Amino acid sequence: LDQFKPGWTTDQFDVDALALRKNDYYLESARTQLALYPGVRDGLEWAKANGIPCAIVSNARRRELMASTTLLKIDSFFKVILSRDDVPRPKPDPGPFEYAALSLGFSPADCVAIDDSPTGLEGALLAKCVTASVTTNYPRHHLETPIPGMPHMRPVWIGATMDEFFEWLRSLPTRK
Repeated sequence: LDQFKPGWTTDQFDVDALALRKNDYYLESARTQLALYPGVRDGLEWAKANGIPCAIVSNARRRELMASTTLLKIDSFFKVILSRDDVPRPKPDPGPFEYAALSLGFSPADCVAIDDSPTGLEGALLAKCVTASVTTNYPRHHLETPIPGMPHMRPVWIGATMDEFFEWLRSLPTRK
C-alpha cells in the first residue's frame, strides 16, 4: 500500500493498463446492472418520430460508450455518437458539442444539449447550445451556474427526471 501514498506519480504505473482494467470491470457490471433512466426510451422514440436528430457527446471512452448504447439498445436513435476518444479535447471544451451539432447539420445555437454534469454543461454553454440539465448525478446547486466566474451562463432548464426534460422539450416551439 505504500505505493499509493500521496505523491505517487504516473511513472510508477502503467496508466493505460489501469484504465483498461477499470473499463473491463465497468463492462462486466454493465451487462447486468446498466439501465436507462425512466423516460429516456420514450423520449428518444418521440424525437425520432418527429424527425429530431440526436447525438451523444460523452466523456466516456469509446469502448465503454458503444458497449453501453448497444446493451441498452439505444444506438439506433443517434446519428452521431462522440466519446472522449473521438475529439482532441473532451468536455468541458466546447469542441465536442460544436462538432456534434455540425455533424447533424446544425449550428450549436440551434441545438438543445442536455447534460447531467457541471463539466458537460460548461462545454455545452461555451459552444452556445441551448442547455438543459437533469439532476441525476449532481444536486441542482452544482448545475445552476457550472462555469466559475460566469454566472450569466446557465442552463435554461434544470429538472429531476428525463420524463420532465422530454415534457419540456415537447413544449418548445418548432421550426418548419
